Amino acid sequence: MLTGADQDLCMRDPGVPGLATLLDSKLFERSVRGCSEAFPIPSEIPAPDYLRYEPGRRCVALYTVPGEPLPFAYAKASRSDPTDSVASPLEPARDFPLILEGLNISVFPFPTDPKVRALARLVGGGGRCRRLLASALPDHPHLHRTTPELLRYRPERRAVFRLGPAARGSVVLKLARKAGFARASHAQRVLQSSEQLQLPRHVGGSERHRMLAFDWIEGRELRDSLRAESPDLADIASVGAALAGLHAQVAQGLPERSTASSVERMRRTAALIGLLAPEHASRANRLADEVTRTLEMAPTVRASIHGDFYDNQVILTRDGIALLDLDEAALGNPLDDLGLFVAHLLRDVLLGDLSPVVAAAARAALIEGYGQATGIVSTESLRAHVALAYLGLGPSVFRKSRDRWPEFLDKLLDGVAAELAQGEC
Repeated sequence: MLTGADQDLCMRDPGVPGLATLLDSKLFERSVRGCSEAFPIPSEIPAPDYLRYEPGRRCVALYTVPGEPLPFAYAKASRSDPTDSVASPLEPARDFPLILEGLNISVFPFPTDPKVRALARLVGGGGRCRRLLASALPDHPHLHRTTPELLRYRPERRAVFRLGPAARGSVVLKLARKAGFARASHAQRVLQSSEQLQLPRHVGGSERHRMLAFDWIEGRELRDSLRAESPDLADIASVGAALAGLHAQVAQGLPERSTASSVERMRRTAALIGLLAPEHASRANRLADEVTRTLEMAPTVRASIHGDFYDNQVILTRDGIALLDLDEAALGNPLDDLGLFVAHLLRDVLLGDLSPVVAAAARAALIEGYGQATGIVSTESLRAHVALAYLGLGPSVFRKSRDRWPEFLDKLLDGVAAELAQGEC
């Protein structure tokens, strides 16, 4: 059943007629059952565990049944414009995707994904899977008959698998759509491990299937460490030093992330917040204006940055610090990485997933470790980048808190304002 806020949102967005159906798992279940007896439907479909929403254009929802290792399906609701047709599946002879007439919803049973093309072959097993693994990992014959374990999946964007047990000798497989594969492939070539940090070692892949393979890095995720009873702040300071090591690398050919492009992304996010919650539209735009003014007055600094740096991208190993997922690596402002890391801490505190005391200590330790490696970090400039990133995380509150997102969105904007106010002190 939809919450009142979700009902209001659906009424404000008639351009995506299937939005309410995707947000209401019971309604989605009835709609699917009523359209195809052949569709493999579980006894009960839970609420979507992943959402990607673009008002007036589309919404993508992923459904995973609790206790099951693989998702059930993903569905995409598109705008009512008939020219916005869904992509055809890889095997047109199949009955999927299932189209829910009148709602412009297409339903893709896992592992069907027209954008992440090797997904069905890898998950399907059998000879096709073995041949794919043999061609992508010729030096790892012991893994060719291994069943891939799904670690993360974002429909029409990427999927991450592990081959072998979580130990040395296992491999991580990353599947991506065309643009994502090209960017990730280049980053792994031009960014290297160093004394300060460890990056995943590239061990294979397939350009045809848009697949990259890396050695598994054994260790403890920083995200888990921060949620332990007594987090080790020395580890977090080491993370700051490792990040500084990445920023010091001179990597050719990385895409540029300019201040102007960051501001443009932020303004799109502020507009999205206004569509999600019209009562916050003027406030979100006003905060975006303040962030823009502060960033435009700051000096231009460029370095090789991670581009998507937060606690889930860091592994604490016996040998030091490892950074994962360089898919968004770019030539940009180093404070973008620090700001995003801190913004994720703030967002997790907001959602009740992290202690505010731990978050504050982690923030200080990260900046201290980074500052010792590079020199003093400008607190005012950093706060502007934290505000930039925190505002950018606004839509994630909608995705992650289905019942309280209007309340959390209001508090997130409070947090953005607080960062800007402290930066002016």
